[in-house]
Order: sequence, then C-alpha cells, then structure tokens
Amino acid sequence: MAILTDKTKKNEVKTEKDLINLNNQILQKKEDQQDIVKIISIRNNVMNYLGIDKFIEMARDIIDECEYFGFISENSRKFIDKETPTFNMALVKDAYANIMQKIDQHDLKNLNDQKNFFNERVSELIAKDITAKISAQITDTILSDEELTKQYESLPTDERRLLTSNMYSVTVSVPAENKIFLRIIL
Repeated sequence: MAILTDKTKKNEVKTEKDLINLNNQILQKKEDQQDIVKIISIRNNVMNYLGIDKFIEMARDIIDECEYFGFISENSRKFIDKETPTFNMALVKDAYANIMQKIDQHDLKNLNDQKNFFNERVSELIAKDITAKISAQITDTILSDEELTKQYESLPTDERRLLTSNMYSVTVSVPAENKIFLRIIL
C-alpha cells in the first residue's frame, strides 16, 4: 500500500517501484509508524461506531445516486459481503459510450492500452463520484463524535486524509465487459 503525504510530495515518484521504495522509507521512521497505527486505530473506531451494515448502506446509497455508475444487478446491490465489502458496478450507458468513444479517438488498438485508458478514466470517475463522497461522510461521522474528533485531530493535518484515502481497491475488467469492482478495505 503506497502512502503519499505532504512530507513526501517533494520526492519525485515516477513509477510504482519508486512509490514502494518511498513507502518503505516512510515506514522506517518511528513517528510515521505511530501515525499509521493511529490512522488504523481511528479507522477501526469509526467502523465500530458506524457499524458495517450502516457503512454498506451509506456506500450503497452513494452509488445509487451517482451520475456515472450503477450496480451490475439488483442482486449485486442487495447482497454485499460484510467481511469484504465489494460493490459490483458498471458505468451507465452514456458514461460507458463516452469512454469507448475516447478509446476510438485515441486509436488504441492494443487491448492493454485500451484497458489502461479505461482503468484510468474509471478510476477518475470513481474518485469523483463515489470515494470522495464516502470519505466526506466518514469525516462528517468523525466530527459528529467528540471522542473520534479528538483522535482525528491528534493526527498531523497532512495525514488526516490517509484515514479514508487508502481504504479503496478498484478492479476494472476489460473495457468490452464494463465491470467494475470497488472493494472497501476494512
């Protein structure tokens, strides 16, 4: 899991390997290790406060209302594993057509290039349309509870966003399948 903060922005990260090396350097610092333990502790406290059922319902409602995505089926909306919550989605027709048109415009013939382009666009839309909203609701939940607020404010300001920013995993199928899996890492 890669972690970037304001402390590390000045370091140039060009590849995933650079990011992993930077992450390892960060984790070697005792202060950063303590902050990560705090983040995990606060996240666990938030999940205990909210409860998994309420969290899943909150995410489900956000997906229902989002502009670019919908559940693959009513069953995929209804049955979400509480141990590893994964939301099985697809781009809505117009958003899917728009991305596929851009693939054609960029003349991407190679399946790998198509998948990378599709993955980048889907990830941008998920960040805008889903994960930013889930993160905002989690932050609102934290700030509505005095004890959680104290824990949250004990983190350095530039690391508060790590509380919610690294809790998502997105897997995208090949563009022709239009299947997207958003997993919440608890």
